[in-house]
Amino acid sequence: IKRDTEEINISKIEEVDLKQSILGRILGYGSIEISWTGSGQIILKSIDEPLIFQKNLNNIKSNISWSI
Repeated sequence: IKRDTEEINISKIEEVDLKQSILGRILGYGSIEISWTGSGQIILKSIDEPLIFQKNLNNIKSNISWSI
C-alpha cells in the first residue's frame, strides 16, 4: 500500500532517454530515463511502448518551450 512519487516541471526536463534490449523491442517494453536541470533523474522501468512515451513527452516538452 506504499506509494512514492516524484514530480518535475516539464520545462526543467533536459533529456528523455530510451533504454531497450532486443527482447524489449520484440515484446514492446523498455525503460525511460528522464533527467532535468541539476542532478535529478527519474527512471521508469519496464514500461509498455517506451518509444511512444518518449516521443509524446518530447512533443509536450517542445510545445511548452514554444509557449514560454
